Amino acid sequence: MSTRSLFPPPVAVKVPRVSARFWAAKLLVTAAGVATSEALARGSHPAGAAAEVALLAAALAWQLSARRYHPAAYWLLAYALAAFATGLSDGLHQVIGVSHNVTAVLWSLALMVFFIAWVQRRRSVREITTRAAEAHYWAMTFAVITFSITLADYTASSLHVWLVSPEMVFLAAVTVPTVDCCLS
Repeated sequence: MSTRSLFPPPVAVKVPRVSARFWAAKLLVTAAGVATSEALARGSHPAGAAAEVALLAAALAWQLSARRYHPAAYWLLAYALAAFATGLSDGLHQVIGVSHNVTAVLWSLALMVFFIAWVQRRRSVREITTRAAEAHYWAMTFAVITFSITLADYTASSLHVWLVSPEMVFLAAVTVPTVDCCLS
């Protein structure tokens, strides 16, 4: 009897090479995910949350079932994470009532834990060829996006900074040094 796994182990690197094109795509996909979540929130919060969870589940299943880098699977998951992170950040604040400064501190702590573990395990984006490395990569990506969105929402609402998309500024400010650290 064959024991075939739903999510077989990777056979090659599961993420794209980091380049200028990568960052351009990353910013566009993240902005699209944020915009999607904001649009879904204009209707019913529960329905929007359900749509984000369904999208995230489908994207995770596709990415985890791929055995090597598949651009559509990778970028769909990046998009789904941005939408879900935005919905989570907004939901914690608007629906549950947790302040942005509290969630920003909690996400910054989560981010520190992920980064310390990444450095201690001497992980590299170029070597995401195991389930554990891939899970760590996506968890860290989610924490970066959620922290950036929460901090941007806090800054925008507290300082009334609406001229530039604060999410994109904070996402770039947090992500670029993070990836640089992980590549070296």
